[in-house]
Amino acid sequence: VFERTSSAEHEEEEHEEAIYIAYIVLICIMITYVTVGTWMEKKKCGFGHETGVVILIGLTVGYILHLCGDNIATQFSPVVLFDFGLPFILYSAGYNMRRRRFFDDINNITMFGILSTVVCFIVLSLTTVAVF
Repeated sequence: VFERTSSAEHEEEEHEEAIYIAYIVLICIMITYVTVGTWMEKKKCGFGHETGVVILIGLTVGYILHLCGDNIATQFSPVVLFDFGLPFILYSAGYNMRRRRFFDDINNITMFGILSTVVCFIVLSLTTVAVF
């Protein structure tokens, strides 16, 4: 019984360690994304977009983790994405948004926002009625 408790505690520690590593990797990627995106915006780079940089960073980090093999235990956690990833992405998108373009497209934004809300409501309502 004592050995099982010890191995369960060890598995719990490995799980927590994997979450912490995922937090650190995601924060480093986001800081790099914001820094490179700001630099590209300031220098007015015409050869690519910030999202291409994020894709390259993700590929690089994935390859490095693949090379490390079982030495680094990482796992995808939605909590990490929603708590740490999404705020950075939304902040960066809002900070880099051109106000003029936003207000020029406000009619389309409103129309698609209302339309998609109504469509999602109808689909979810019909699905709920059909299931229950």
